[in-house]
Amino acid sequence: MDRNEGLKINQKLVGLVSEKYSQDNILIITSNKAVRMSIKKVLTHFNLSIDKIGVADSYSQAKQLIEMHKPRLIFSTYTLDDSHTSLDILSEHRKLYPNPSESVFCVFSDLDLPYIQSYKFEDGYDELYRGLSSIQNYINGLQAVFIRKLQLKATDKNSSIVRSEVYNNNFDRALEILNNEELEISDADSYSIYAEIFHKQGLLEKALESYVFLLDEDPLNYHALKNTALIYFQMELFEEAYESVKEFREHYKCTPNVLKDFIDILICNRDYIGIVSMINSYIDDTNVDDSTKNKMTRALLIAGRHLKDSSPKTAKTCLADAIRLSGGRNFDTYDKALSEMSEVESLKPFAIELFNKYKSNFEAESKIELVEFFVLKHTFDETEKYAKGLKLIRNNIQDKRIYESVISSGISLGQKKESIEDLVFDACKFFPEQEGYFKNYLTKI
Repeated sequence: MDRNEGLKINQKLVGLVSEKYSQDNILIITSNKAVRMSIKKVLTHFNLSIDKIGVADSYSQAKQLIEMHKPRLIFSTYTLDDSHTSLDILSEHRKLYPNPSESVFCVFSDLDLPYIQSYKFEDGYDELYRGLSSIQNYINGLQAVFIRKLQLKATDKNSSIVRSEVYNNNFDRALEILNNEELEISDADSYSIYAEIFHKQGLLEKALESYVFLLDEDPLNYHALKNTALIYFQMELFEEAYESVKEFREHYKCTPNVLKDFIDILICNRDYIGIVSMINSYIDDTNVDDSTKNKMTRALLIAGRHLKDSSPKTAKTCLADAIRLSGGRNFDTYDKALSEMSEVESLKPFAIELFNKYKSNFEAESKIELVEFFVLKHTFDETEKYAKGLKLIRNNIQDKRIYESVISSGISLGQKKESIEDLVFDACKFFPEQEGYFKNYLTKI
């Protein structure tokens, strides 16, 4: 029986692949036995010998096998362990094969995330399979890779030579090759390489100019769309950066690292609805690192503050998500989110609900009573506000809002003039920049 029966594969291509790669070692990196067997089956359909295929199930083992056997073809899972991804393997592979046209590096991931495909462009893989695939899907992707490798034009090969120099930060050598008038290279590749060199050298205006030229040749170029946004932002051209972010997002999904960079651009352009929309699909993503989570949390707090009056329902969601992103254990986030909610009538009941939900996580916090005061303040009468607030002040909790509340309640209740004056002068001492504001209360006694 023909082992290819039922599978669609170009037999002429099989012959060419076998001729080019049959003597090369291959490495499959995954701890998933089913995926490992699938990749082996796919490779044998291209007449590549099973004896040439090595396997590794960890980063350390893979690195060792790469050093020992120098595999030209690598098929790696995206996530290797808590601290390594396929990008770390690619870095090791590039030490052996700095020219990407001379090797094959494909990635598969069981993370069926909307942005996973963007890593193909972000990291520079030949192919990236999203989610678990069938044998036919693996074959289809690999056929496309082999066709590209086997049909490289002279201009493509020249481009790969220059890119290998750029990859190793040999910028002078790369520019020397690139400026050789006898070198044949496409305009798009030329602009792309110049842009990358200038960007890495910090020559932002030159890099931007090259990226703009590149987009004329290749309007959907991933790196050009992303990096024009980042460069515009660095140059404080915020509107242009914002437009570039919108253009990028029309065609690509943001990886967490790109999301982290783009958040600042949306904040500077005050697109708070856009911030919530962009962050929403990453809230429950366990693959997002802590630094990105912190940036997302900060952005949601900012968005919530600005949306609470015009769009309280959206503010409610993003402020609650900010607390959730912090695991409900960051007191500063908890305090700020509840404070914003407590200022909007329709959100006050929800603020109480969230306060009670996470309160046990902050029992050791000295200022938890302060948070409780402001969350429940709307349920107190003036006497309770004055008494509870005064108790916080006497417990050495210094907060401008407490003094405002206690002084205001004290005046409403007709407390002694001397008591109000003492509170005002204490507030001026602790908050000297607000002295004029607090002394204005003396005119109301």
